[in-house]
Amino acid sequence: MAERQLSVATAPFTKTAHWRQSTITWSGLKAWMGDPGDSKESGGYLLGELRKTTVDHVDRAGCTALHRRKGSVVSRCVLALDADSATPELVERVKALGVATLVHTTWSHTPDEPRYRILILLDRDVSPEEYRLLARAVMKALGIEQFDTSCEQAERFMFRPATQDPDAYQHWTFDGDPLDVGSWLARQLDRLLDEPDAAPEPAERRSAPVTASAEYAAHVRGVIAWTLGKLDELRDLPNGFTVSWPGAKAPDKEPGEVGWDYGAYLAAQRLVQASNSGIGYSLEDAKRDFTKHAPPADDRYDPEHKWEDAVAFVGDQGTPYQSAAEEFDAVEADEPSSADVNGVRERFARLDLYQLLDPNRPEREWVVHDLVPAGTAVAIVAPAGVGKSLLLLAMALDIARGKPDFAGLVIPQARRVLIVDMENTADDYAERLSSLGITRDNVADLDDRFVLIDLPPLAALDTAEGGRELMSILDAYDIGPGDVVVLDSFQRVTEGKENDSDTARAFYRHTGAVLKKRGVTVVRTDNTGKDAEKGARGTSSKRDDVDLELLLTRDADDPGRLYLKPGKSRLAGIASLTLTQGHDEDGWLIYTASSNPWRAKVDHALQVLAGLDLPSDASQRDTEKAVKGAGHKVPRAALREALKLRRELAGDDQ
Repeated sequence: MAERQLSVATAPFTKTAHWRQSTITWSGLKAWMGDPGDSKESGGYLLGELRKTTVDHVDRAGCTALHRRKGSVVSRCVLALDADSATPELVERVKALGVATLVHTTWSHTPDEPRYRILILLDRDVSPEEYRLLARAVMKALGIEQFDTSCEQAERFMFRPATQDPDAYQHWTFDGDPLDVGSWLARQLDRLLDEPDAAPEPAERRSAPVTASAEYAAHVRGVIAWTLGKLDELRDLPNGFTVSWPGAKAPDKEPGEVGWDYGAYLAAQRLVQASNSGIGYSLEDAKRDFTKHAPPADDRYDPEHKWEDAVAFVGDQGTPYQSAAEEFDAVEADEPSSADVNGVRERFARLDLYQLLDPNRPEREWVVHDLVPAGTAVAIVAPAGVGKSLLLLAMALDIARGKPDFAGLVIPQARRVLIVDMENTADDYAERLSSLGITRDNVADLDDRFVLIDLPPLAALDTAEGGRELMSILDAYDIGPGDVVVLDSFQRVTEGKENDSDTARAFYRHTGAVLKKRGVTVVRTDNTGKDAEKGARGTSSKRDDVDLELLLTRDADDPGRLYLKPGKSRLAGIASLTLTQGHDEDGWLIYTASSNPWRAKVDHALQVLAGLDLPSDASQRDTEKAVKGAGHKVPRAALREALKLRRELAGDDQ
């Protein structure tokens, strides 16, 4: 019998605006347990289904996509509970439930202060209200005082297993049937009916620590009072009117003026900052005050959404320290004030050098290993007629299908790909897709991960309008962080003169920088000038806004041989490839590499492993420790592939 497919919504980071819906099996979740990440935000997930909602972002209004909000959760299929004050016997109590459960230590876990995440498989999908009742019932059965009770909220997400200390990480798998939703709900409802006069259970509250100086605490309390007063003004504000808000730059409003919608969002930010300021004012206190004073919800606005956006945006920032006059009166000064300095530091945060130099920092992520780094801007530059569009299409199809490699270079994972083509017609694509082996019988393999738009009525991407239109296309097709956008070609998606440096700069300002901020990998094509070695024709500024330039040429004596090598590059480790354009046994067009730097890295990893006394079933983490302890340097991805090959060989020998 096929294993049940569980709905899961995922996003890479806390502040990711748009989530992605897919499925996973219980076995897939079990596999997560044995492979913890080494950073706290190792991939967010919500085990359930989200519906699309329309949200006004700060930089974009009317965005319809998968947003993780209170009203967007359709169902949940697994209970996810966090025990932040766990007792030593909690794991045994979980085991005693006798149901299918996964338990692992969380990022903040230490042997002296154990913290666990508990995942319990449900026998059916449940509504958000059923989820809340079930979570509350199970926490009570295990000892509710050990749990963060906010995880009963169906919209709460978790991070995949991760640890600061591999030696302290633990996980358990308890087999059993899924939790019987019907019987547990019946017991919980019976208990509630037996106590008809009992007041609703209050949410567990923790007192916020007081760490601020008296002077700073007085300042923060002043900010809270001022903010609540502004919320009261906004609550009674007629539609279309504004109130003063020093320093605000609200869309379509005069500087220093806000309407009730944007003002509520700014107020939520201030209250969240206050809760982070160590004055004993908790996030629960802040949310209660915001809910009490904010304008009520209507069909265009939901204060709950404003609050969630503010919490995600502010993170752990506290209230900026500045005088009341600077904070509230916004007096002009000839010299920068301390308020200006704090504001600048918040907006332009410095990098944490200690964290950057962490030897356990995750390696660079790749779309195609050693060729296309994730999250970068890449230009494939070639003379006209060499075949760069066809090569790029073949690569894009392999990425979208999640094939193991392209021309021998590893593709670590499937990604969504959007191609915006301003040159080729639908007939051209029908021929090219067919030549690459895409037919009606296998086109479903692409699922919804391959989006092709040819000759669209798109405004030029070196204009503000064009940049906004492209972002709306990304939103409409759920292209988000980690995905790939192909622009074919640069000269067709811009309207400025090729020899004018302002064209490339305007493209970066209106489009390139926004795509990079969204975490999207951009691959664009361009034509060379008379000297192919000098890169793209026209202004040299074209090279300034790309991280990597790949130069493609064809062998003059052998038309089936192509050379792809890095030109201008901000990155190390980019492959130079000799590619052969040929056909497989079925007659489909393929590209193969006669020189394969990735294969060389894997072979080196296999040689290193052969010299170490490690069992064939050694874990990735244990192997990394042994390799590092022996003084070797091996890329983590190559080591992972070498381990996989060793296990396969060991299995063949048995």
